Amino acid sequence: MRGLLLVAAVGMVVFALAAEDVVAVIEQAYEKPELKEPSPHASFQVIRETWSDRTVVNGSQISTQRGENSFVDLRIKDPGGSWVRVKRNSLIKLLKEGDLYYADVTKGNFEVHAAGRFILRNKAAQVEATRGTFYEAFFAEDGSITIKVKHGSLLVVTKEGVRFQMKDGARGKLEFDPSRGRFFFAVSEKSEVPVIAVGKEERKEVLPGYAADLPGGGLFGVRRISPKEKEVYHRYNCLLYTSPSPRD
Repeated sequence: MRGLLLVAAVGMVVFALAAEDVVAVIEQAYEKPELKEPSPHASFQVIRETWSDRTVVNGSQISTQRGENSFVDLRIKDPGGSWVRVKRNSLIKLLKEGDLYYADVTKGNFEVHAAGRFILRNKAAQVEATRGTFYEAFFAEDGSITIKVKHGSLLVVTKEGVRFQMKDGARGKLEFDPSRGRFFFAVSEKSEVPVIAVGKEERKEVLPGYAADLPGGGLFGVRRISPKEKEVYHRYNCLLYTSPSPRD
């Protein structure tokens, strides 16, 4: 009897650990998205609609770099279940740290319906959205991030110690300036609302057509966007806003 109880207890522990290790569930896969589990000997496998097990474990990578229009829809296991569409030419790693769920982004294009505890991040910043927020984001390999908030609000928290508060209708881009060797945050002229910059010593509105330079140490300075920067911004807008709509 004791042996049976011990086996049952061990089985329950293993099941609990397995459930705890799941960070997302694959809802839909189109064309050739790939999944790589964190095992040392694992390789990328094309996600098939016929898969019976659609769970994604902590530390797994997802790639949509094969095919013309590969994408995968994920339901994150955070409370409320954030929904994420990982669009074509993306590469991410899914992680759970404490009670927060992260996508470490190498590059990619995303649509997110946030439930409050799912964060997109790269080497330059992380995007923290409140529950119920719907936004689109494009991450470039150089660390730049382009964001459009369709509904709700979010924070772009930069490594330089400045946060940018974005609400309904806001469009902005965190961009690396190689000539200065640092990032700045530009608010698109098409943004319907200003973006609030919050630094170590001040808090200011950054109006559409303006940018906040980020010298570091939580400091920032606001200026007009240059014509050259507008041109680059427009190119990223085309990548972000002409991609397929959610759940098409």
